[in-house]
Amino acid sequence: CIAFSEQITEYSAVLQPGRSVIIEVEADQRPDGISMRLIRARSIDTVIEGKSKLLSVEMDTPSALPAIKAQLKDGGEGEVMLIVSRESGRKRYEIRLKGGYRITPGLAQGIKSIQGVVDVRLVGAA
Repeated sequence: CIAFSEQITEYSAVLQPGRSVIIEVEADQRPDGISMRLIRARSIDTVIEGKSKLLSVEMDTPSALPAIKAQLKDGGEGEVMLIVSRESGRKRYEIRLKGGYRITPGLAQGIKSIQGVVDVRLVGAA
């Protein structure tokens, strides 16, 4: 993908090694193959944050709650649903934390690594 100096300057904060990005390109057919030019670059976290409205976290022990709380960041529009299974799954408690959280794939991965967390899902806007 070809990017001109103006585009590199404009998208330098997004185009960093190790970051996941969504790029829009324009393709041209050339004698030596297809050539692509960068049109736009956006952070995948920013795009997902704008679309994800609910983070669903299932855990098998309430002892994971303090670690989950430490991961949550205010300042977004997302909600969090906490599901705690007890008595070998015979009882389930659902707690919905209303909006105000930044929901990103990185947050979901961080919470998924907490001991006692069974499943984490990002749910988009309806």
